[in-house]
Amino acid sequence: MKKNTIIFFVCLSIIYRTFTPLSFYFSGGKAFAMLMPVVVLYFLGNLYKSLSYNIAVIISLFPLLLGYLGVEYFQGYLPDSVSLFFAIGCIEYYLRTNDDIFAKYSLSAFYGSIVMLAIISLPILIAEPGINRTFNDMKAAGAEVLPLAGYFTISYGMVHAVPILVIPLFFFYKSIKYKLSKVLLVVAIVSLYVTTILSNASTPMFMLFMYVLFVIIYNPKQSNRSNALKIGGVFVVVIILFFSGLITSFLTSFQSLMGGTMQEGRIDEVVSYLETGKTTGDMSAREDRYDISLDAFLSHPLSPEYKINHIGKHSYLIDHLAAMGLIAFIPFALLLFYQYKKPLIHLGNEKGYFMMAYSAFIFLACYKNFFAAESAMFACPALLIYIRRHFLGMKHLKTR
Repeated sequence: MKKNTIIFFVCLSIIYRTFTPLSFYFSGGKAFAMLMPVVVLYFLGNLYKSLSYNIAVIISLFPLLLGYLGVEYFQGYLPDSVSLFFAIGCIEYYLRTNDDIFAKYSLSAFYGSIVMLAIISLPILIAEPGINRTFNDMKAAGAEVLPLAGYFTISYGMVHAVPILVIPLFFFYKSIKYKLSKVLLVVAIVSLYVTTILSNASTPMFMLFMYVLFVIIYNPKQSNRSNALKIGGVFVVVIILFFSGLITSFLTSFQSLMGGTMQEGRIDEVVSYLETGKTTGDMSAREDRYDISLDAFLSHPLSPEYKINHIGKHSYLIDHLAAMGLIAFIPFALLLFYQYKKPLIHLGNEKGYFMMAYSAFIFLACYKNFFAAESAMFACPALLIYIRRHFLGMKHLKTR
């Protein structure tokens, strides 16, 4: 009964958070929807006995405390903080209990709702490319009337988690033998990829291209050195393409396929940067936003920045560095590193997939103001460990 209660509330919360129509229908309930499973995990899941989780919760509350003390950037930050220690709590519970039924149902809820929403979104995004981005921008600007289609498409924030989410799916594909399961996984990966392109999300689209290439050439049966050399070779090839001018020719040819979307203009900006070394348009605007946060941090590195208009709001890590100051940011950064390190002892040769996924998370956190806590800290490592145990026959899982 206790286990079923934990699974029920965790799955219900995951579906609510990830299935956009539900999260918008119950507007304002995000913090409460995440707090309930956190409480259930904490008491019924015995996480109150875990020193590491209690420390994680305390550090996760730093932004809320700063918001209470007047830091405008963190005011209204409760859903984000709860989302963080909910994700940490889920992976902590799984690693402590080896509860594979919990992993099976919560991961099914997480990936199932995201993939289902991506498939539902496809016809809408084909008809109106980038409608979810438009919806997100209008909502952030405080528009009273929002396009109805935006309520039924995958959220623009979730699109940015796709590069993290698809990496363990490739490992899943390589690990199973059933043809139907392989077909379903291909459908899931393609749906997420096409949805990202149609969402006018250029950074995740570029990352998907690169990380799919890494996943294809990565072989968990080979040594880390061999895999590092192959992935390093890809970087060398990309650098050569940049300096040879071939990349600009390729982008110009590819641009015709992006007609009518925001990506067409983005390609112009990239080509202009490669040819002149100067940023224009959206790329230039992003640099300006990063500079705003960096200037705020450098003006008082130890103490937080109280005014939100002194934060660029386009880089999760840089914005947090400025808004927190070093005194609060250092333990927060150590928390993120510890959560990366923790699952590694439960993985064998396939830990390379997790390292790729987490590097994608760090890259996005540097360039985007979002936080894919559930995908980077729970779903990705939990799925990799679950596959290792159930599809590769490696049943032993270390416990603490």
